[in-house]
Amino acid sequence: MEVIAEVGLSSASFARIADRAGVSSTRMISYHFADRDELIEAVFSDVFRRAGEFIEPFVVAHEDPAGQITGLIEGNARFAVQHPTAVLASGEIWASHRRPDGSRRYGVDVHDLELDVVGQILAAGQEAGQFRQFDVHLMALTLRHALNGLMELVAVSPDVDVEHHIDEHVATFGRALRT
Repeated sequence: MEVIAEVGLSSASFARIADRAGVSSTRMISYHFADRDELIEAVFSDVFRRAGEFIEPFVVAHEDPAGQITGLIEGNARFAVQHPTAVLASGEIWASHRRPDGSRRYGVDVHDLELDVVGQILAAGQEAGQFRQFDVHLMALTLRHALNGLMELVAVSPDVDVEHHIDEHVATFGRALRT
C-alpha cells in the first residue's frame, strides 16, 4: 500500500514492494498472490473494508438522516486523517488500474453498496420531510465525489484544517438537502 501511495501504481513493482516489506525475494509476495493484479485488488478491497468499518460508527451514532449524513462526512474525513496512505493508494488504484485490454478496472460501480446505503438514508430523509425532493442516486453520487475530494485533500495536506472542512461540507450538503 505504501509503495503504491508513494510512487504510483505503474511504478509499484513486486521488487519495490518486496524491498519495502523487507523481504529478500519477490517469491514471498508471489507465494501469497498469483500476480500483481491480485495483490492490487487485495489492497483495494482491504482499504474499502477498513474504511467501511471505520466510518460506519460515525453514521449509526445518529438516528435521523441529517445526522447520519453528518456522520458520513465526518467519518470519511477522520479516516483520511488516520489513514492517509490508504486513501492515496486506493485513489491511485481506482484511477490507474487497468484490465489487459486497457479499460479501467474500477469505476463508480465500486461504490454501489455505499451509494445504495446513502440513497436509503437520503430517501428516509425525504419521506420524513427532513430533506427536499431530489434524485436520490444523483445526490448520493455527488456526496461521494465531494467526499473523495475531501479525503484526498486531507491525505495530502496534513496541515489542512480538517474541522473547518468537515463543517463546510456539512453546511454545504445541509443546504443542498434540506427543504
